[in-house]
Amino acid sequence: IYCYFATVNANWNSAYPYVVGPTFYGNKTAAKVTSITETVTRYISGTTLTPTVTALNCTNVQTTSGTVNASYSGAATVPYTAGNGVAYTSSASINSLGVTGLTATLQAGTLATGNGNLVYNISGTPTSAGTATFSISFGGQTCSFSVTINNVIPTNPSVTALNCTNVQASAGTINTAYIGTVTIPYTGGNGLVYTSGASINSTGVIGLTATLQPGTLATGNGNVVYNISGTPSAIGTASFAIIFGGQTCTFNINVNDVGTSNNDYPFDFIIQPPHPQKNNLKLTILPSSSKVKNVFIYDASGRTVYSSSNPNLSNSINISNLSNGVYMIKLVEATANKNRTKKFIKE
Repeated sequence: IYCYFATVNANWNSAYPYVVGPTFYGNKTAAKVTSITETVTRYISGTTLTPTVTALNCTNVQTTSGTVNASYSGAATVPYTAGNGVAYTSSASINSLGVTGLTATLQAGTLATGNGNLVYNISGTPTSAGTATFSISFGGQTCSFSVTINNVIPTNPSVTALNCTNVQASAGTINTAYIGTVTIPYTGGNGLVYTSGASINSTGVIGLTATLQPGTLATGNGNVVYNISGTPSAIGTASFAIIFGGQTCTFNINVNDVGTSNNDYPFDFIIQPPHPQKNNLKLTILPSSSKVKNVFIYDASGRTVYSSSNPNLSNSINISNLSNGVYMIKLVEATANKNRTKKFIKE
């Protein structure tokens, strides 16, 4: 057993005589040492010294951000001033406030005689997004630092609900080419971009397909658009079961017999020559008393390239801006909501 004694003044500087001792107990075996490797406890008149600082500075503490419900491991370095050179032990864990689920634990060390840093290890799983705050107390001083917790970054477009209940689609006619669009409202969009979907085949009455058009979800509520095309093979209901953003719903299109839809109300139109069409598309409405409320022109991919509400069809439709190719034109009649679709070629 051995002890070391040193003489210091009130400022802990060496004072004469600089070293007194060592003093041995038991068999004396003396040896000169230049350093002490053992843990040393410093005493003043028999009292253990307490680690103290004059200030903690949490203002510029930098921490890495975390993600809600994901395991977190990090560290915070807190500067101090005027440490008294005393050793300190690891502290009890400090629970986070605001966002809970994290703890900060002081790592053991020895204060500098002057300025230095304390290190807190942070770990746990944050329970929500926001700010996790840690109020620390050390050496007679206090301060607070924080860790930012972010929401999970979505990688796939998602919505909380699709609403097919009030979807409106124009009726089709058996064995007649059909082109149309359906707009489906959604709620709870996450703002991500989505691409065109694979074609969805109709059930019940077959022969039609629905294709999702690409777009970007709103952060909240909005609409997705499906283009419908094909030739229905029977009279009845063509149903489309769609899946989008983790939700499902089903919409329908009625398919009528030739000349029997809407209480046998007659409606048709003729595309006037020349064939192929040039720059102006001239239509003749049958019967002439029919009032057309909508005109749509679709290209070969089903994309709407022209639309007009309450058009004046006594005049030609200007198609000079259309590229050469095959198009479908659909007219929707106002009185009985009947529609007719026909093909034309532009060159």
